[in-house]
Amino acid sequence: MLSDLEVDLDVDLDEELRRLLDDERTVVNHYMTKRAIMRGLVDGTPGRALCGEVFTPSSHGGGEVSDRRAIVCPTCQTIYNTLTKE
Repeated sequence: MLSDLEVDLDVDLDEELRRLLDDERTVVNHYMTKRAIMRGLVDGTPGRALCGEVFTPSSHGGGEVSDRRAIVCPTCQTIYNTLTKE
């Protein structure tokens, strides 16, 4: 059973997004609180994204940018849009 903030990823993804997520050159960016980002950058403390992914934020964005494709995590995007509705 999914909570109010969890999203069934299989329902929202189209074929193009699935292809991008399967590509190893794709970098997925996540939403997390400013506090979690700063703690990660300053102390190296892992933080939790809106989707539940736990990782340590970095300022370099995951390596060589020129050969990578960056997308926003669809689950984080959906949750963020839900939280920012008026």
